[in-house]
Parts: sequence; structure tokens; C-alpha cells
Amino acid sequence: MERKRTRSYPSALSCHGVLHTARESAKHLGVPEWTLGDRMGKSLNHAGMGVQEMADYLGVSRNTVSTWLHDRIRPSRQTQLLWAMKTGVPLEWITGEWAPRGSNPQPTVYGVRHLALVA
Repeated sequence: MERKRTRSYPSALSCHGVLHTARESAKHLGVPEWTLGDRMGKSLNHAGMGVQEMADYLGVSRNTVSTWLHDRIRPSRQTQLLWAMKTGVPLEWITGEWAPRGSNPQPTVYGVRHLALVA
């Protein structure tokens, strides 16, 4: 099983007068992190789709989708991209790469960076 990469995002969260990153604050407060499978399941529900419908769309078995949703196997990046496109949820949110508000992330759609013209 591939190990999940983690990334800390700077933020101005303060707990008992000590500044923490968002990830450290969540851990300090006992807030569980969502796994890739959790996010894939939430995006599936958000889109009003069922496991079988997604399996048919991706050309895989229902059991394969279940292994992804239960974090037994990590789907390929291509599968994650197709999942994001079908559910209408940004790929960065599904993969956990979504930056919190105020961190000034570069806007992306389905993993493709947009070019912004600055006047």
C-alpha cells in the first residue's frame, strides 16, 4: 500500500497562544484527517452517484471501487482525475491537496493550472 504524502499549509491558527499549521492544529485538537477513500466516497455522494455507476463509468468492477473507498488500494492518478471529472469535485480536494482559505493557492481545475493575467 502506498504511503500517503502529507503537506502542511501555513496558517494563522492559534491554540493556547501558540501558532500552529492547520494540520498541527487539527492533530492537537483531536480532529481526524480524511483519507483519499473518505474523500472519494464523499464526492460520490455529493454527485448523487452509486458505486456501481462509478464502476461502470471507469470500466472496473464494483469490488475494485470498494477497495479504493476503503483505502485498501490507492487508485492511479488517472483514475483520480476521471473520478473528479465525473463527480464535479476538484481533484485537489479529492487528493487532499486543497489549500485552506487565505493561503493564496493557484487556481486549478481537474489538476490543470490556469494561466492568470495580472494587470
